[in-house]
Parts: sequence; C-alpha cells; structure tokens
Amino acid sequence: MIGSEIDEALIDEDTEMESLMHIFNATFGKTGDVWKNWPLENDNNWGNSSISICDWHGVSCPGLIYDEETATYKELKTVVSIDLSDNNLRGAFPLDHTLVNGRLPHLSKLDLHNNPALLFDFAPSIGSTSSFSQSVLQYINLSDISRVQSLNFIHAFQNTLAELLLESSDAMSESGDKNIPSAIFDLQNLERLHLGDNSFQGSIPSEISKLSNLKYLSLDKNELTGDVNVIGALKKLKDLSLSENNFSGEFVYNETLGLMVDLYELDLSSAGLSGTLPDFALNPRIKVVDLRNNNFSGSVPWSFFSSIDPEQFSYGEFGSNNIKGEIPSSAMIQSIINKLFLQDNQITGIPPTLCFTEDNCDTILCRPGTFSPIGRDDEGHQCHPCPSTTYYGSVQCATVHSSHSPTISRQTFSPSVSPTSRPSKQPQNLLSRMPSTTAEPPSIPATLSPSASASTSSSPTRTLTDRYILTKLYDSCNGHLWHEQKFWTSQHSICDWYGIECDAGSENVKSISLSANNLHGSIPTELFQLKRLEKLSIYSNEIELNFGGVGNAKLLTHLLIDGTGLGSLDGIGQAQSLQVLSARFNKLETLPSELSMLTNLRKMSLTDNKIETSISQLVIPENLEALLLGGNAINGKLDRFNPPPTMRYIDLSGNELYGPIPSFLLQGTPSSMDVEIDLSSNMLTGTLPVELARFDRLEFYAQNNQIRGMNSKLCEKTEWNGGNVEVHGCDAILCPKGYASTAGRAMKNRLCEECNDADEAPFLGSTTCAKKYIDSAGMNLGNGIVNHILSVSVVAVAFLFSFS
Repeated sequence: MIGSEIDEALIDEDTEMESLMHIFNATFGKTGDVWKNWPLENDNNWGNSSISICDWHGVSCPGLIYDEETATYKELKTVVSIDLSDNNLRGAFPLDHTLVNGRLPHLSKLDLHNNPALLFDFAPSIGSTSSFSQSVLQYINLSDISRVQSLNFIHAFQNTLAELLLESSDAMSESGDKNIPSAIFDLQNLERLHLGDNSFQGSIPSEISKLSNLKYLSLDKNELTGDVNVIGALKKLKDLSLSENNFSGEFVYNETLGLMVDLYELDLSSAGLSGTLPDFALNPRIKVVDLRNNNFSGSVPWSFFSSIDPEQFSYGEFGSNNIKGEIPSSAMIQSIINKLFLQDNQITGIPPTLCFTEDNCDTILCRPGTFSPIGRDDEGHQCHPCPSTTYYGSVQCATVHSSHSPTISRQTFSPSVSPTSRPSKQPQNLLSRMPSTTAEPPSIPATLSPSASASTSSSPTRTLTDRYILTKLYDSCNGHLWHEQKFWTSQHSICDWYGIECDAGSENVKSISLSANNLHGSIPTELFQLKRLEKLSIYSNEIELNFGGVGNAKLLTHLLIDGTGLGSLDGIGQAQSLQVLSARFNKLETLPSELSMLTNLRKMSLTDNKIETSISQLVIPENLEALLLGGNAINGKLDRFNPPPTMRYIDLSGNELYGPIPSFLLQGTPSSMDVEIDLSSNMLTGTLPVELARFDRLEFYAQNNQIRGMNSKLCEKTEWNGGNVEVHGCDAILCPKGYASTAGRAMKNRLCEECNDADEAPFLGSTTCAKKYIDSAGMNLGNGIVNHILSVSVVAVAFLFSFS
C-alpha cells in the first residue's frame, strides 16, 4: 500500500497499538519465552508503548511519504503489513480485535505462516458486532498453521483479497466438512490461491469459474475426485498444480490447458488423470511440465511443444504413463530431447537423429533388453542387460533364472513426487545426456545408486529457469508490496522486469537491483542458481539471507546487502568470484575464517556492525584492496594489523584501537598508489610516523585520538588530503593542540579555530573545544559520533564510487 492510498483521517496509532497487543497477548508473546522473536533480541519492541509500532518486529508502515501540497516528507504511522511467520505463535488469533471494524484500517498483508500451534478462525465471536466492511487486506498467508476454521466467512474480503495461501493448514468451513468452501469462489479479485495439502475431498466445484482473474492455483496433495476439466474456465492461469489427487474421467486438453496461453508451469503428477497425451502446441510460454504417474495414452505427437522457445524450456516429465510408439524426430523434439523424460512407458523406437551417437540412444532411454533404475544412462546409472524388457526406458527387470542373468535380479523405480508443496516445488538440475563412460561418475545420493533397494525412487536432475527463480524471489519477499514491481510475474521478458538486467541478446539474468524496494521475507537460495548473475544489489530491505548454495553463482562479483538485518556471513566463502562485498549497517558480530577463501575479493565494507574481535584476529582476504570496518568494536594495538600488500583503502574508525600508529603501516603497499587511511575516533597515541611520507597521494583521517605530534616532513606532502596540505600545511592533516574543527583538520572552507584555552584541545586533531560543551551533558560524545559518521561517509562514498 503506497502513501496515496492511505486515508490519514483513519490513522489512530493508539488503537492500532491496542490491536497489536491483542495479537501479542492472545498468541503467548506475553510470556516472554514463547515467541521466537520475543525477547531474544533487544529490538523487537513488542509491548513497548514508548516505541512506535512501526518499529515492532514484523510490523511495517508506509514510512516517509512525499506530500506534494506541502512539498515535504511526512511519516505515516499506520500498519500496512504484519509478518509474524515462523515465530512460534500459539493459541487463537484474535480476529475480533484486529481485522474488524477498521481497527487496522490500512492492513493489506497478514503473514502468519509456519506457526504450527496457531489457530485462525474467520468467524466473528457470537453476539459481536464485528464488520469486515472496512478491510483492505490484499494478502493472507496462513500456511502451515494448526487449523484454519470457518472459511465460509472469507467472502467478507471479496473486494480486496488478491492472494490467499492456506497450504497445510487443515482448512475447513464452519460446518467442518472437507469440501472446498464455496465462499472462496466469491473472492473474484483473487490472483493466487494455494489450498494444497488440506485433505479436501469431493470434486472441484464449477463455481471456481468465478475466479476469472486467477493466475496461480495449487490444489495439490488433497483427496479431490471427479472431473478436472472445470479448470478450463481459468484462462489466465500461469502456474497450475493439481498433483497427488484422485481425479477421474478423460482429461481434455483443448478444453483446459489449451485455453491457458500464459501457462508456464504445470504439475499434474500422480493425479489419476487419463486421456490422450497433450501436445502443448497452444502453450507457447510453457517452461515446466510434470505429468508423471498418470494414465495418459497415445503416442508422442509430431507437434509436441511446437510453439515454445526451446532455450526457455526447462523440462517435461512424462514417466510412468501408457505412452506408446516411436518418438518423432521433429525439429523441436530434436532441440529439447535432453529435457524430455519418458521412462517407464511403452516406447518402441527412437530415431538415430535424436541420439548422442547413432548406435547409442541409452542417454535418452535404455534400449529394449536393458534397464536402469531411472530408465536411461545418466546420473551415474548405466543401462544393465535384462532380456525380459521389451520397451525403451524400462526401470525394472524381472528375475531371469540364467547363469547370464544380471547381478541385480530385480529393481524397481517409481518416479518421486517433490516433497515440498507448491509454489516452492523445485526441479533438480538437469544433467547433460552423455553416456556414462567417464572413469569417475558424478556423485549421487545413496538412494539413486544402482544398488538401492526396491523402494528406491528418484527424479531426474533439473535446471531452474531464470523466470522461475525470479518468480520465487517475488513470492518469497512479498512482491505485491514492493515500491516498484513493474512487469514482475507478467509475461513480458524478464529483462523488462523492474531492476533486472540481462546479458545482451538473451534472457539470462546478469544483474538484480532491488535496493530500498520494501522487500520483506527470505531471499530464496535458488537465486544463486542464476547462472549468469554478476551483481546482486538488495540493500536497505528487511530480509533474511543465508549463503547456502552461493557457490552455484559462479559469476557473482558484486554483492550489496547493506541494511538488511544480516547476522552472519557463514557460507560466503563459497562465492569464489566475489570482488565487492558491502554489508554495512547490519548485525554481524564475527567474521568467519572462510573469508580467507575469497581470493578474488577486492573490496569489503562491513562498517557499522557489531563485530567484536582483536585486530590481530581479523580475517583479511589475500588480495583485498579496500577494507572498511569502521563503527565496530575491534580492539588491540595497530601494530598487530597485517594487511596484504594490495591494500590501499582502510577504514578502522570508531573502534577500540590503542597504542601508537606503527611506522610499518601499509609497508607492503606500493608508494605510487592512491591510498586512503581512516583511523579516527580510536584511542591511538604517540606521533604520526614519518614513514607515511613515502606515499605521494594519501587521504588520512586520525582525528579524535590522543596524537601528540607529527614530523614536519609530512606537512610537505602537497598532494595529501585532496591537495589541502599544499594550502593549509600541517593543519590539513590534524589541527594543532589548542585548536579544533568539526573535521579535526583544516579543509577548503573549514579552518582550525583556536579554543579559549589550550587545555580544551590537548591533542592534535580535536573536533571540539571541550569546555564549550561542559554545560550540555553528552554533547562532546554526540559530536564524536557525528564526526565518526561523517568520516565513515566520506570513505564509504569514495569506496562505492571508486569500485562499483
């Protein structure tokens, strides 16, 4: 919800705080040891009336909004989003005190998923005067909670609700029956509906046709029966999952999927479906198809996927059906044959033009007289002799009582169903169909090995499409609430989506720039499977990020994740191509030893975190050029600091360093380099070492320490500090004793000013004359903080612009 949609007359922070406290108390946050995020961290703030509700954990407000009438920014303190997912909420959600009668008048998103002990009842209390008429809810996620009751009241949100996610929530109507509640079909603005894994029974009601705006539908893992062709009315569908149900009747492609021209992902696996194998010629945007474990019959048509872009197609899974005949050798099938999986059918022929070599088609399907647990020669499996098999792609071999029988007397293969519920279903990486002739086959899970037991099941390894991965990012980080989301999840080229840059002439994502865009949620690790990704810029968003799988991003060079709440860099060592890492203004407390693995890293900015360590224990990559660690709690003597010879930018300001500045500081750095050193706001003593004079061009910050002198040779370095030394001499390095300036040195329009008493500035580089602030408690400290921020900003700005 953006500022223009906020009715300021309805804002009442006290009432909204009261509603939030009802949530807190009713779901056992008040006990202090139940909610995951209360009070384990000091900044969750729930129950603290002295802190704005906009700063409570999981609560989002519009923030600063530009007022065109007054030409100023103003802050709107009204709740637009509540995200308490995975937070150990228990008890019953207090609907009567939150979602009714305009108590939270601008709440557009409610996300409570993954709270297994939480009950949500849509029915107002008996005798209450509750009304939903003022609700503006657009997004509700109650997946993976204990139970969702009284769904027959959901129609109250029919004017606004666009996304309803109720996966694995034991959802039911007030009567408790397990048919899909008809009230859901009154939500005619719905674009996303997830009802998977709820044990729904009966058939899909014909009223589903009223959801004409639906783009994403998941009804998987239920007990649905009857005719499935009613979904043909949903012509705008892009993503459909009906897997693991018990439908019956003949599936008619031209009356269903053939009407969905925008469809790009389809999962009908293990759904009990029958009918002629579709050709998908009317689905030009289709990327993923899974029809495993059904009763589709007929042969593979010549027009199979004839209208798609083969480069964008991920895979088609058709194993364990009743498909017969020879695979056609159309031009399209030739271009995608390595992405089609037809094992465990009745295939009688494969044209040589489809094969890796004319006499070896085993990488497509094992030939008759052979078998493998996955029906082909791939993934470490070879096609073993088996005289009893008569079709291509056999996955089992009956025992043959002969001295020449294979050592494996019987193995079976049942294509597996993904254990995760949609939309998080993730196809695996696609391996090329090369014969297994290498001396060392690729490593595979034990359950896929040829010696696996008869219950072994597997699914071919897959490659995720860039569109699939970006869509998952949108879903995981509440894309419907982003400030900018132009073209996201539309059928426009993903290269046109806001913040996305592609390699020239391709749909391969090269750069993602979504900084300060109101992302909330967990960044999916699949993002690192974008094979051409070079830059990821997601700073200034409230997100969760871990680096699992970052090693898959082989080309990732720039990672900008400042101000995201990041608490750990564990796993970052696998980002072998990384050159720039910026994670300022976060909650990092330690630096993992694996940073030393980043041999390509040139710039690392971790200022303003909570890093507490000895300077002698700092982990510094061997080729690093810029290290920014200002505003942390790094302690020790500077002579224990041993940067690599490539280092030319250092920011250690605002830490707890003490002792003299060593004469050998940056001794390995070539003197011809432009060098920048910020040691301000520490407890350094002694004099500035004359050895620094070997650098012709140096930006040097040492204010707010206990420096007592400097060698006059340093004052002859005319190119130091942007040429200010040529103009102001020694004052341009540090103000002398008895003098001060806000920068601790003389600059173009900021000279060192004499204090009333020399004792007010007893050291070089003072930023204040101390006695001026004796009557104002804390002002001296305040100026020190301001000075640190200024110095950090100068270095940080130079860093970002010099190395981006």
